[in-house]
Amino acid sequence: MKLVILPSPGLALAAGIFLATPAFAVVTTTDSFGSGANALTMDFVTIGNAGNAADTTGAPNPAGSVSYTYRMSTYEMRVDMVAKANAAGGLGNSYTSRTVDKPATSVSWNEAARYVNWLNVSTGYAPAYKFSLQPGQGGYSVNASILLWISGDAGYDITNPFRNSNARYFLPSENEWYKATYYSSSGTYYN
Repeated sequence: MKLVILPSPGLALAAGIFLATPAFAVVTTTDSFGSGANALTMDFVTIGNAGNAADTTGAPNPAGSVSYTYRMSTYEMRVDMVAKANAAGGLGNSYTSRTVDKPATSVSWNEAARYVNWLNVSTGYAPAYKFSLQPGQGGYSVNASILLWISGDAGYDITNPFRNSNARYFLPSENEWYKATYYSSSGTYYN
């Protein structure tokens, strides 16, 4: 199962997390993370119609073809969600200070990937992304470099060495995000 967390991959930390599941329908589920004062939930919608044709009418071209069913988070990551993950996971992620129910902004791709890793680890899954500095090695660092998973690593996938196949939550690829955003619910055209 794969799950995508929408920052698009970028930067209003729009929570599009993806999780492989069946059939294209508006099915909303809720996942829980953390505990106690640092507990949070996220809603997800299933994006189905695996193997859909790409959109070839705009830019980028082609875009939106995804060979599997997945889930995308329904709403942006809010300031309070990033603050709870920071407190529970020692992430040190930055974001623009605003009211807690507003979308988190000014979040780098690296910080979004660390947030996704926390979602995975907090629910018993492997981290999605490999950094030069991991938890247990002094925590995360905003300057830690992302690394490729290699053939000796558990969860290594030759087709995508950036994502660990044993993780459940990921940042969306451009095609995953495009399909979730523009593909029709009937699964026949792009809006």
